[in-house]
Amino acid sequence: MPFRPSPSALLLPFAVAASLSAALRGQEGVPQPPGLVPEQMWYAPTAADWQKPVAIRWQRTWEDAVRLSQQTKRPILVCVNMDGEIASEHYAGVRYRDPEIAKLWEPYVCVIASVYRHTPRDHDDQGRRIPCPRLGTVTCGEHIALEPLVYEKFLDGKRISPRHIMVELDGSEVYDVFYTWDTKSVFDTLRDGIQKRQAQTQPIVRGDRSLKEKIESPDSQDREEIEQLFAKADAQQRAAMLAAALGAGDKAPIELLRQAAFGLDPDLAQKARQGMLVAADPNAVELIADTLQAPMAADERQALAKSLRRFASSRAQSLAAAHAGLADGKTAILIFSGIYAAGAMRWGLIEMIAYGIILTILALVLAPHVGLFLLSIATVWSFSPLPDAYTLAHYGRVLSESGQFIWNTLLYATLAGLIGIGIGTAISYLVLRTRIPGREWLDYVASAALAVPGVVLGIGYLRTYFGVTMPGGQPLTSFWIIIVLALAVRRMPYALRACMAAMQQISVSLEEAAENLGASKASTIRRIVMPLMTGGLLAGFVTSFATAAVELSATMMLVQNTADAPLAYGLYVFMQSPAGRGAGAALGIIAVLIVGISTYLSQSLAERDRRAKAGT
Repeated sequence: MPFRPSPSALLLPFAVAASLSAALRGQEGVPQPPGLVPEQMWYAPTAADWQKPVAIRWQRTWEDAVRLSQQTKRPILVCVNMDGEIASEHYAGVRYRDPEIAKLWEPYVCVIASVYRHTPRDHDDQGRRIPCPRLGTVTCGEHIALEPLVYEKFLDGKRISPRHIMVELDGSEVYDVFYTWDTKSVFDTLRDGIQKRQAQTQPIVRGDRSLKEKIESPDSQDREEIEQLFAKADAQQRAAMLAAALGAGDKAPIELLRQAAFGLDPDLAQKARQGMLVAADPNAVELIADTLQAPMAADERQALAKSLRRFASSRAQSLAAAHAGLADGKTAILIFSGIYAAGAMRWGLIEMIAYGIILTILALVLAPHVGLFLLSIATVWSFSPLPDAYTLAHYGRVLSESGQFIWNTLLYATLAGLIGIGIGTAISYLVLRTRIPGREWLDYVASAALAVPGVVLGIGYLRTYFGVTMPGGQPLTSFWIIIVLALAVRRMPYALRACMAAMQQISVSLEEAAENLGASKASTIRRIVMPLMTGGLLAGFVTSFATAAVELSATMMLVQNTADAPLAYGLYVFMQSPAGRGAGAALGIIAVLIVGISTYLSQSLAERDRRAKAGT
């Protein structure tokens, strides 16, 4: 498993960091030790291991980590962990709880990112924090909130775990270590990252400091100490501590405000809510949301709800809008009036109206199909509402004279659908799973066929390939394969959209987990991606098949031989004479049946696949 040095680390202007990068590059491609399996290198933690406390001090937010890093001149160490991954389990259950190993993390300002929740909530009823039992010192909400930020800044589009990234004071990466087959190389990297730094750290003073200094400190250890003091203090001491916290203005510690807001002292709770009105910490959004569920005066509730608008997050804006609507009495009256009015109506009348609308829509949609069917079984049908007599002779004529049209249609539409799905799957993977420059243009170009009329597309193929001759001397446009290519290109946008939708529904973490466990990229695609895309691929194929089966405009220009013509072309030929309209209608009904049967089969297969995945 290779070690990847960050490109930004190679560009650091000072020589010491450059030499550090060169030294780390020497570890690239650390091979798997012979005879050693992952379970031996990253042995699973025992129940006793999990009972030990986490020995690493994590900072609660990225903003806190940056502030502390600037104050102490210590670099930030970003750690990424993932539940269920063998090496991550080893680090979380063994290494992070070993006091001797944890000393390697002490020179850093440490943050931990993980997307998994291990507790049902982050605070108890009195506003006290509930630390994550797996990672310690931070709540689950905090390490979950940190993951998207770390992903955007440092992970280069790959969620790989475990991972350790050193970030210097200027925000540049010094190293990014992952995919290592031994823990020693990770520990050596952490050690060398500190020993070869040029910047000197500032000592952390934890002696006799004022209450104000501790409250304004971004260090999680100081924050925890203040919160513990507040929980144990008497009423007078709590009032003094809250006053000091409010004195910090928009930098008031959110957790202290939470403890005061959810405590048993109503005066402190009201003062804490006043502090929330100016708090700048993004975590204040959830605190305000929780606080608004408690009883309070209407004007105070309105002020808290309005204060959410100063935060840019969609969560804050949605909450502000919702509470503003609830505070408006007219809105509530309109809602309940509508419910009462609907309940007063007789359900029989509502059902009649609904069925009337449905039947009207069905009549409009199915009218052409009914007319086509009647024409296919009519002997004579001129000016009367219904045919004068009925016959099945048209179907006999079609089956005896046009069997080749039907076979050609099934062959061409199937090949076109398979080509569209193959290309659509490749494009969707390149667009959604890679960082190739200009990859979005693949999507744009493949979808451009929607803007080209079928006749124009057919003329383009004739003009482009007429001069291309086959080994026998005949032009390429005289062979049926050109019809398949035109149908595939014409219907590729439908297949591509289905493939893109199927790919977007697959979590990247599944692929990353497979690669973490040693699967190759090809094996991951074959065993993870493709099975999960089955439903989308089938939907895309059926859509392409159904639309290609009835395509006429492009095939009209490309059919050079009646023996190579598809069903739509045969239908067009029959309809050119009055005597052939009955047979043409019969051929149209056959086309409808082909599309209907293929759609039914695809739905049945998709439902069977869904039930198999659900285990029912």
